[in-house]
Amino acid sequence: MKKQLQELKEASLSAINGADSIEALESLRVKFLGKKGELTAILKQMGKLSEEERPVMVSLQTRFASCSQRPSTRRTRFLPKSSSASA
Repeated sequence: MKKQLQELKEASLSAINGADSIEALESLRVKFLGKKGELTAILKQMGKLSEEERPVMVSLQTRFASCSQRPSTRRTRFLPKSSSASA
């Protein structure tokens, strides 16, 4: 599970850095952090973990979520809004 979280973190940061609009960032937020997102799918496996492993995974999940949100928040200042948003 740790490996899955690390791979997801790397994929999400790469995708965030490649986003070219605010709408793309929002789509990535939902894809990775949303109710049916990739992080949620990994976390559903937490019930299979031992009592000792759960706190470690919760900590990793929290760091992943904050790490994934910070770059997207910063990038929104520099990305154009789509023309449909201003119409």
